Amino acid sequence: MPNSNSLSSITSHLPLFIAYRSGRGRIHHYAINESKVYERKGAELTPVTSYQVDYGDPSAPRFFTIESLIHYYTVYVHLRRTKHGECVADIFPRLRPFKRNYHKHSAHVN
Repeated sequence: MPNSNSLSSITSHLPLFIAYRSGRGRIHHYAINESKVYERKGAELTPVTSYQVDYGDPSAPRFFTIESLIHYYTVYVHLRRTKHGECVADIFPRLRPFKRNYHKHSAHVN
């Protein structure tokens, strides 16, 4: 945690995340990244804010409002088949298996 010596140095915003339970029942937390894209209006470039859910797909859609992001992910799903042939709807497909390497980051104890 960063140290803060005065109230004026405390930031007044929090990062935005989506908490999501997959079709397998696992809980995931995905960051909503905010970035600027530039739109040309005549000879001027105007910055426009866009939002994208960071679930592992760099080409995931971008949205100009949080409301449109929520609407999109409320309507559209990814269908996947289970080992038993059933179809399960997931909103955020798991693109890459996530494996933690605990030995890589753990301290060596003799």
